[in-house]
Amino acid sequence: MKPTVDTGSEKDCMLCQIKTKEDAFALFAKMGMDFTVQERLECHDSLTKIYANSVNTFRVITYRWKEAILWTPPVLRIRKGGSHLDNAHAGGIFVAVDDDGKLHDTVYTEFKETYKQHPDTKTEFKNYRIDLFP
Repeated sequence: MKPTVDTGSEKDCMLCQIKTKEDAFALFAKMGMDFTVQERLECHDSLTKIYANSVNTFRVITYRWKEAILWTPPVLRIRKGGSHLDNAHAGGIFVAVDDDGKLHDTVYTEFKETYKQHPDTKTEFKNYRIDLFP
C-alpha cells in the first residue's frame, strides 16, 4: 500500500497484512483518499534465493529509434538489510544482467559501494543465472 500522489523511490510504501474487513477499513482511513493497494507478488525461486524479503525487479529501458525498438542492458534490483523495497534510493542494490539471465559478478549501491555476494544471504553473484530470463 502506498500513496498515489507526490511519491517516488518507494516513499511511504508499506507492506500490510489485511486479515479482516476491519483491518482494511482502519488502513484505508489512515491513508485518506490518496492510496493504492497492490497484491504482493511472489518471485521465482531463482530470485528469492538471492533475497526473499522483497520483490526483486528488473529495470529494462526501451526506446524507439527511427523504425527500431531498442533497449538498454537489463538491471536486476535487489534489496538488502531486511527491507521489502528494492529501489536504489531506499537502500537497494543493482546488478547488470546478460541476455541469457547471467548476473555480472559485482553489484552496486547508489553510493558506489560494491558487493561480490549478497550482504545478507551470502549468495555469490558471479555465474549466477536467473531461470527463465530469456
